[in-house]
Amino acid sequence: MASMTQGAATALGELKERQGVPDGFVVRLFPKPTDSGVEIQVSFAPEPAQGDEVTETEGTTLAIDSDLVEPLAETVIDAEQTPQGPQLVLRK
Repeated sequence: MASMTQGAATALGELKERQGVPDGFVVRLFPKPTDSGVEIQVSFAPEPAQGDEVTETEGTTLAIDSDLVEPLAETVIDAEQTPQGPQLVLRK
């Protein structure tokens, strides 16, 4: 099962607040097909979709699309500071 660091939870919580996302919304990871394969997209959703795997860290709920559960197994979702602000990174 994927997990999220406290740093990622904080960064996502701050982003959610800046964008005015309502309380109770979850952070959702889902696949988006592209010409070169698949990208992992991040969005805020009112609730997890059916079949999503759900975890919570520091009050931030993360819902992972069922198609990503296996590929992201044992992955840690973290945040790194960049000149443009925090960026999510996936670590095995």
